Amino acid sequence: MQISRIFNLNNSPCFGGIKSPYMDETGNYIIPIKTCPSADDINAAIKATTKIDKTKKDMEGCNGKAFFFGEDLIVKTYKAGNKKDSSIPEREIKMLDKMYDLGIHFPNSQDGCYAFITPSEEYYLVSTKVEGENPNPSAMNLTKENLFSLINIICDMDKGQYEPSQKTFYRFMNYDFNGKNIKVTPKKAGVYDFEYSQIENIVNKIQERIYGGINGVNCHQSDTSFLPSSLRSFELWTLHNYLLKSPNADKTFNDYLSVKRKYHYEMSLYYREIAQDCYFSEILENIARKEKAHASLLRTDENGKISKDIKKAEAIKIQMASFLHQRTPFCATGIVNPEQLKQYVTDSIDFFSKQLNIAKENNDKNRIMYYEDCMELFSSWKMVIPEIEYLIKNDISYFMHKITKERMKTLNDVLTLE
Repeated sequence: MQISRIFNLNNSPCFGGIKSPYMDETGNYIIPIKTCPSADDINAAIKATTKIDKTKKDMEGCNGKAFFFGEDLIVKTYKAGNKKDSSIPEREIKMLDKMYDLGIHFPNSQDGCYAFITPSEEYYLVSTKVEGENPNPSAMNLTKENLFSLINIICDMDKGQYEPSQKTFYRFMNYDFNGKNIKVTPKKAGVYDFEYSQIENIVNKIQERIYGGINGVNCHQSDTSFLPSSLRSFELWTLHNYLLKSPNADKTFNDYLSVKRKYHYEMSLYYREIAQDCYFSEILENIARKEKAHASLLRTDENGKISKDIKKAEAIKIQMASFLHQRTPFCATGIVNPEQLKQYVTDSIDFFSKQLNIAKENNDKNRIMYYEDCMELFSSWKMVIPEIEYLIKNDISYFMHKITKERMKTLNDVLTLE
């Protein structure tokens, strides 16, 4: 096998881990991450992918097949393929390796152990097992407890970590936060499959998307700025679909909003802290104030309820983010009703504008800031309308099969928002 065409074997600058990659005596290309496997470990991992255990379900996804490997590990295997196919396991292995190098770890979640490529060009990745089941309203519910656990993980993702010596702010952006990459028990949550995630420099993102004005229509855009957010990714990938299928959508949504308050509060503290050492301190201080306002408005009353206008605004943003995602080539099953989407944008902006005027009349500073953020968010999101008109006019192939005249089900249909 021409390993050099896949990875640079000489010093392997793409990998860190506890040891540089190497070739073992049998021709396997070993990539240590947090452990260095023995020959017995390699043989056991391969053997695990050939065993059929009827008492356990093997986990099959679009990018490979995973098998239980002992009590605490999973081994994921990919069939041999050309360079284009091999980019999928490369991406996942490199991400787990980089997470180890930067000390990025999420509670109850996947950690990379080691990977190897056989002489027949089959990839194997061994990582820690994540307990639980994929969230599903008919089998494993999202509860206030496991949502709280998940919010803690998302806070860790969006806050990232600070390298004082280099004044560098790294954070983990999960662009594929779908329910198949989440495991929950009634009390806790964990995440895995990070191949479509990125380690991002927050300062660079600020310079690009806020200071530089390169915004565009981004379905991952946060509530309080033009920065992308793993929280939004979770909302559009997982929460939206879960709520549409749930017989208890209102309860789940109320539980979610009550724990989402913690996210905005934590982010307000984080942005204020890093503003002291960042070139864009004024921008970060402003975002911190917005996060604090959002946290305040998500506070529940004595009956455990969120204010009706805030609940509706939160649902609108999640629904719109889902609309935006479905129109992209990254959503293979997505459909778009152009007329419904256009009307939804118009109605949403009208609602935000009305609530902003009420807030100004009442001198409600938190709501003024909140609804100004909603208006700013939709100032970029509404650009999807001319974008769709352009795609239709030019008969862009990836998009044309998505078009439907049937009304799409929305969160307005399953939640009590009036």
